[in-house]
Amino acid sequence: MRLSAPILAGTALLALLAAGPARAGFTTPTLVLTDASVIEVDGARTATFAAAFDFPNAVQTGYRVSLVVWQGTHFVRFPVSGSILEGTSSVLSDGALADTEVPTLFAAGSAISNARILQVERDRISVSLPPGFAAGAASAILATMPSEGSAVSNTLGLVLP
Repeated sequence: MRLSAPILAGTALLALLAAGPARAGFTTPTLVLTDASVIEVDGARTATFAAAFDFPNAVQTGYRVSLVVWQGTHFVRFPVSGSILEGTSSVLSDGALADTEVPTLFAAGSAISNARILQVERDRISVSLPPGFAAGAASAILATMPSEGSAVSNTLGLVLP
């Protein structure tokens, strides 16, 4: 049986209409912090975070994934690529960071040289913290701001020695 061109065209059009409208979408990257350990040697603190994040994209320039550690409104932001930033931001005063607050936090802070990322692996990030943090409770989060929007991980509590 041979179908005519109008029947084929009509069938194709019906199939396209049945599929529904195409929409561009933002695929939120998976960002999770599962554990943290902090050691102090001679006043210098090293923190290691067990994490799940989009590692292949995170190590590419321009992805903008950052580890943020804070106490109160004082923070240090460790972008996987770029300068480490330290500052204060009122968006952290409630102890959490919403995805809508990421642009405000990413615009805050000044570059510092007394903190660094020590290691980034598929499932962990190790950093040296600047001396401006006091012993006691702190929080950490992973955040990113790709071109489609922003995303944050869970907030992980940790204790600084």
